[in-house]
Amino acid sequence: MSLFDKVHNHELSRRLADSGALAVTSGERSWLRLMLEHPTAPSFLGATAIDKLQLMLQEDEPLSLAHLKEKARSRERRLYAPHLLELAELVRCRSGMRITCEGKGGIVRHHALGYPYRLEYAMSTKEWYLLWLQTSGRPLMRTRLTRMHGVEPMPLPPEEADRLDRRIGALRARRRANAVIELLPRYNRELSRILYALSCFQQEVHYDAESGMYRITVTYQKDESGYLLQKLRFLGKRVRVLEGISLQNELRASALKALARYGVSE
Repeated sequence: MSLFDKVHNHELSRRLADSGALAVTSGERSWLRLMLEHPTAPSFLGATAIDKLQLMLQEDEPLSLAHLKEKARSRERRLYAPHLLELAELVRCRSGMRITCEGKGGIVRHHALGYPYRLEYAMSTKEWYLLWLQTSGRPLMRTRLTRMHGVEPMPLPPEEADRLDRRIGALRARRRANAVIELLPRYNRELSRILYALSCFQQEVHYDAESGMYRITVTYQKDESGYLLQKLRFLGKRVRVLEGISLQNELRASALKALARYGVSE
């Protein structure tokens, strides 16, 4: 790929991201059409979303699986979680809630008051989480949906919802961290693979035409550093952490431990 093609593709991707547009291939459209035929799709997406997607994909054929032969499978885990649609509606309406959930040690908390902020799906645990602000005790909570036993809406005035959104934004900013990851030039052709490996984190890609290097700025929550480290170890010698002292220290420590197992000292 020529330098012009690289710069053009990066600029095109940046403009699509800025406009909120998503480029979808014909294969991805066929895959989505197939997923809409799954029995749990209506309960997971809702009737309105299903109808809209089916209208958009009516000219696409479902992905054919006739050429595949299943020999073995791992234990199937459902992506649908209890109260998912109910909580999504509360987040959309910016409503308060009264929640009954299970905490650490199996202790069940009844009728805890809070404000649901965001639903998150963690790739590391394959679980849905609710990020919410509780009115008493620990302010910002992250609770698995599988540990929730009941949710009731509690209407809030718009001014109170605005205030809580600002408070949550400030709390999350304190927990946010950045790292700059450099892609070694000999692996530039694997850029798409590396970006895919880091796709669950917010990214900004910068290309230095003089050195021919890509640098990826990754923004993540501090409690997600373990999962980011797992991805960096998977990528191995393809990448190098330029900024992010805590990540550098963790990678250095794990490398020294691995060398020590084979009798190699620093």
